[in-house]
Amino acid sequence: MGRNNQCHEKTAIERLDGIKKLINIRSSRGLSIYGKDIIIKSFLIPKFVYLCLLLPTPKVIVNKLNQLFFKFLCKGTNKVTYEKGSLIMIDLKSMVQSLRLA
Repeated sequence: MGRNNQCHEKTAIERLDGIKKLINIRSSRGLSIYGKDIIIKSFLIPKFVYLCLLLPTPKVIVNKLNQLFFKFLCKGTNKVTYEKGSLIMIDLKSMVQSLRLA
């Protein structure tokens, strides 16, 4: 069982590195806040969902993913405001828990 968890953690770290690369590529394109939100919700989160379904996802990985997303979306703050309202970032911890329950 310990070997499976180590393998899962290694795979999660590899996925995290892939997400970092995608964020670096997208960061240089001058996207609007809406564009960044779509990238996160449509491309980046789905890359991680399958792993969350397999085995318990380490909290460290979820926290790093949260940090990456917030840094990409709004330069590190937890909320982005703009003229018409505010964007709400997905709570990754809750998402992982709900995937595990399903």
